[in-house]
Amino acid sequence: MANFWNKIRRKDKQRPKRRSHVTTDPSLKAIESLVVEEIEMSAVAAPRLGPKANRHRGLVRLHTTKVVLAWIGLWLLPVLASLFARSPWPVDETRSLAVAWEMWTRNDWLVPYLNGEIYTQQTPLMFWLINLGWSVVGVNEWWPRLIPALFGLGSLVLVGRLARALWPGQLNIAAYAPVIMLGMLCWTIFLTLTLNSMLLVFFTSLGAVAITTMLRKRRRLAWPLLGLSLGLGVLAGGPAIFVYLLPLALLAPFWVGSKRKVKWSRWYGKVAKAVVVAAGICIVWAVVVSQKPDGAVYVNGFLMAPLMGAGLEFFASSHPWWWYLALVPVVTLPWSIFPLVWMRLWHVRREKIDSGLAFSLFWAWPTIVILSLIALKQPQFLLPLLPAFALGVAYLLVDEDLVVHGQDSAFSSMAFPIVFLGGTLAALPGLPRLEALPSMLWELSPFIGISIAFVGIALAWLPVAGGTQRVTNLTVGGVALLVLVILSVGSQFDGLYRANEAAVYLANAERQRRPIAHVGPYDGQFQFAGRLKNTLEVIDGAAAARWSARHPEGLVVTYTAGWQPRIAGIGKPAFEAPYRGQHVRIWKADRLLTSGS
Repeated sequence: MANFWNKIRRKDKQRPKRRSHVTTDPSLKAIESLVVEEIEMSAVAAPRLGPKANRHRGLVRLHTTKVVLAWIGLWLLPVLASLFARSPWPVDETRSLAVAWEMWTRNDWLVPYLNGEIYTQQTPLMFWLINLGWSVVGVNEWWPRLIPALFGLGSLVLVGRLARALWPGQLNIAAYAPVIMLGMLCWTIFLTLTLNSMLLVFFTSLGAVAITTMLRKRRRLAWPLLGLSLGLGVLAGGPAIFVYLLPLALLAPFWVGSKRKVKWSRWYGKVAKAVVVAAGICIVWAVVVSQKPDGAVYVNGFLMAPLMGAGLEFFASSHPWWWYLALVPVVTLPWSIFPLVWMRLWHVRREKIDSGLAFSLFWAWPTIVILSLIALKQPQFLLPLLPAFALGVAYLLVDEDLVVHGQDSAFSSMAFPIVFLGGTLAALPGLPRLEALPSMLWELSPFIGISIAFVGIALAWLPVAGGTQRVTNLTVGGVALLVLVILSVGSQFDGLYRANEAAVYLANAERQRRPIAHVGPYDGQFQFAGRLKNTLEVIDGAAAARWSARHPEGLVVTYTAGWQPRIAGIGKPAFEAPYRGQHVRIWKADRLLTSGS
């Protein structure tokens, strides 16, 4: 038996191999050597397999534990920094909290309200989860802010699961795909925001896992899982879930490798059944909600809402059709400027495309084309596609066949992009202003750009690290930089957005049963922070005097950028604080009457 195995090994040495089997991770290299040892020993010493097998399984478990701990550690750092360094940002985060709080005070989980009016611009699943947590641990601020982070962690697990399905046997890709995902700073920033974006990312990734599982034989629960992902995705982020998943499922003949024999009539039948399951979930939800007062109004408003839902106040919503194409390199930073990624992509351009890479391409780009045709454009709409980009980058950086290409080139490091970035920032103050870029870039000191350029020059002198080590360094460095930004900005946040102080002032007035009016649109920014149980009456500036005459004991909330009473004879407001680049002012109604406003 030993002679037979030696002959096989000699033949393998003579046969040209496509795979280089270069393993840069020490744990994986040890596992690989142990596998060879066990195979060799199985031919001559079967009784000694037990200890070696146990040692092999122990190393596999150890490596898996290290990877999981790395995910959790990198995920936890920005989450904790955000929780401890800042309060919820108005208007988008405070609005989500206000809707959930009003559900809680009304004891109605089915129909969301904002300041007493039905709120149709956001899906209900996020609010259900907030109230579910509050019913267990009590009303608090940390639980709603932790929900998106938990779904983000779940998305990391699903990305690793997708990598194992697309590249079976390549542990490096499955191990580092979630790390690459965390390295995308745009994704990690949204991980810390109290919005429903991470819920949509999770169910999109779960649907992608279901699609890959449908290719396997005897996987009867795959299409129901796809239907569940689509149905819950609608409740998490609206009908947009179909835009993220259906093109991938319908274009499967283009990315499924020729080695797989798939009956496409059966495939599309499963996809159709999954859509029926999703429709059933939505119909059941709509029927139950319609039984409540105002429930039918909410369901109709939800169904008639735009496909992508509402945009965020922080971002402009009107952009040209090509805007997403220009935004993709931004949301995929730093990998979009990592030279090694482009060198590997250039290397594989003439080879038969890998089925896993084809999966990533057909998941991302058809959806981007569809999104470009929709009028409302927001950066968070690209978040559910970032797992596709993470998988593609993981393949290019750590695939066994590609790991030696461009690895030792001096041009493959991040030194040159950093030098270019620093030089550009240093030269910007002397260049004409571009409207497409933030004006603050022209206000930066040239010494900031020069400092960044020197960092790039220093990196160029360092030895070139291995591929997986580069991935780790870039991700850890990016997450650490983001944490520092959160801590530094968060330390100044409450001084610039003192919504909590205004909310406490209004809460004291509510306990005194004093009516409160708000001049201009109100997004609920004071409701949760002040635990207000009554609505604020929304009025315009012309009605302020009439409202004050009816409620002389009341309070009127105004903003310096909007309507203001005539100052002569009125004195200072009862309360004033910075708020979103302006000041919020709270006036006593009887003082407004004396001014003749």
